[in-house]
Amino acid sequence: MPNSARGNRWLRLCPVSGRAASRLPGHPAPARSGVNVRHLAGPVMLALLLCISVAPGRARTAEDADPHRTLPSLAPVVKKALPGVVSIFALKTTNPPTLTIDPDFQGFPDPPGGSTDRTVEAAGVIIDAARGFVLTNAHVVENAVSIGIGVSDGRRLKAHTIDTDRSTDVAIVRIVADGLAALKMSNSDDLEVGDYVIAVGNPFGVGTTVTHGVISALHRTGPGQYGQKDMIQVDAAVNPGNSGGPVLNLNGEIVGVTTLMIGPGVSYAIPINRIRPIVERIVREHPVERLRQHDLSD
Repeated sequence: MPNSARGNRWLRLCPVSGRAASRLPGHPAPARSGVNVRHLAGPVMLALLLCISVAPGRARTAEDADPHRTLPSLAPVVKKALPGVVSIFALKTTNPPTLTIDPDFQGFPDPPGGSTDRTVEAAGVIIDAARGFVLTNAHVVENAVSIGIGVSDGRRLKAHTIDTDRSTDVAIVRIVADGLAALKMSNSDDLEVGDYVIAVGNPFGVGTTVTHGVISALHRTGPGQYGQKDMIQVDAAVNPGNSGGPVLNLNGEIVGVTTLMIGPGVSYAIPINRIRPIVERIVREHPVERLRQHDLSD
C-alpha cells in the first residue's frame, strides 16, 4: 500500500477531531461554540487505543519480545548429526596413479597424487553402527598403509578398508568400537535447487567443522576424465579436508558426500542415491556375525 494511502487509512481509523468524534453513537454533536470535553473524553481515549492496536508496521520493542522465544538456529540439527561424523587420517607412502584433469580445475578437496609419506586429512560418516562401517571417498583411502579415525567423543581408532568403488569415488572403511552413532540416508531424488544443506568436514585437519548453504544445481558433471555425472552442486564452504564428509538436509540425514571442489562456493557431492546400492551390496556381503568372528580371530 502506498504511504499516502496508508496515511489516509490511518486517519480514517483514528478520527480524533472534534467533528469526527461527535459522530460516535450515543454522543450528541457539540455546540458550534466549542467541544464538550466531558462527553468526548471516553470516546477519544477509545479511539486512541484502537489507533495504537491497529497501527500498521509499528516496530516491536525489546519489552514486546517474548523472553522465552528462541532464535532460528541449525544447532539442534548439528548436535544430532555430529556423533555420526568422523575425521579420517590416511597415511600414504606410495603415489597413486596420476589423473588427467582440466588445467583450470582445482581438484579434489584432497587431490590424489603427491609425495610419499604424507597424511591425507579428510572426513567420513558412520552409516552402520553395528558393523562399524564408515562411508568416505575412495581417493582418500586408496593406497593408504594405515587409516586412523577420530570419532566425536575424542577416541582415535584404527580402521581398515572394506571396499572401494573408484567409478563413484566411494569407499567403506570399518572401525571396531562400541557406542557408535550412524546417520540415516535420505532420498536425494527429492532434492530441489534452493534446498538448505549442511556440509561437515575436517578442513585442513583442524577438526570437525560445519558450514551451510543451498543446493546450487543438480545433475552436474565433474571435469576431466574422472568426471562423474549427476552430482549435486553446493555453495557451502568446502576446503581441503572436506573429502568424504556428509552433506546433510535439515533433518540431519545424508543427501550426499563431498567429493570435488571446483572453486570458492562451488563444490560437488555424490548423491546418496548413487551410493546406496554400493552400501547395500557391501552390507549383504559382510554379515555382523562374520565380522565379529573375524575380530575374534585377529
